[in-house]
Amino acid sequence: MIRDLLRRVAPCLVVSLGGTVAVVAAPAIDIAQAVSPRSGGGAIVQLAPPRIADYWMSVNRQPGGVLVFDGYVPDEASRAAFAKRAGADVSFLKLGSGAPASYRRAVDFGLVLLSHLSEGRFSLRGEEVSLSGIAASPAAHRRLGALLETGLPPGLGLGQVDYRLPEGARPVIAVEAPEPAPAPETTAAVPPPDGLALCRDRLAELSAHNAILFQSGAAVIAAGAAGELDAFAQALGLCPEAPVDIAGHTDSDGDAGRNLALSVARAEAVVAALIERGVAAERLYAIGYGESLPVADNATADGKRRNRRIVVTLRDEEG
Repeated sequence: MIRDLLRRVAPCLVVSLGGTVAVVAAPAIDIAQAVSPRSGGGAIVQLAPPRIADYWMSVNRQPGGVLVFDGYVPDEASRAAFAKRAGADVSFLKLGSGAPASYRRAVDFGLVLLSHLSEGRFSLRGEEVSLSGIAASPAAHRRLGALLETGLPPGLGLGQVDYRLPEGARPVIAVEAPEPAPAPETTAAVPPPDGLALCRDRLAELSAHNAILFQSGAAVIAAGAAGELDAFAQALGLCPEAPVDIAGHTDSDGDAGRNLALSVARAEAVVAALIERGVAAERLYAIGYGESLPVADNATADGKRRNRRIVVTLRDEEG
């Protein structure tokens, strides 16, 4: 019985030696990736991904924005989410258990760092992250320094960090502005406007436009959305310290699981676009709701269009 079971799961691993069954160990990755459900009746044997002692992954940003993922990924859902990234190549990723608890936070942080490089490499080994490459601009070089100094997710440590300015560029030097002269006293002081309230109202107005469009079935922002993204970045300047939720929603067409992954990927694409426009990365949180929160009837084309949306809100609204 044991021999028959092993033959069904991994036939190349069972060798009969004079009546004795010998099990020949093969690479664990090959075993895990070779198993698939059998058609017809009978029991199905499922093997968990092999446990990796030295867990690592890396992302290489190549000229033109191509992102090449390599190393290990804990599950198919994570690999599918990475594949939704614009320009992503996940063909080198292998399934393996034993990922650090901070794996997804570390990879998301690494992708934010890579968005400031014209080319470079981010890697995660255990709980340690490393970065190398060429900054996209002097301003991006300065932003990288701030992210690595204050934005590192909890539980992670820095390994080797080696990124440099573009050839011939000079570093951006922050110069403190002179203190303004005191304003003359007035008998009736007018209270300053509430920045949070103005910011919240403007974000609600822009979200209602529903003008951030994507390529069909993908997380690639359409070129015509650039002006709307600029307006969102300007609105967020009214409340520069407030954390912000970027929520993605889809219509009900297709598989619910795929719609959920697509909504997350689209929210992450908007986060990346806002970071490129100077919004602090640590303020932005990408959230995907898939098709679960419709605002219109999915039975009509107009309803579906209204349900495919990006909603930007201040996190303080949740208390």
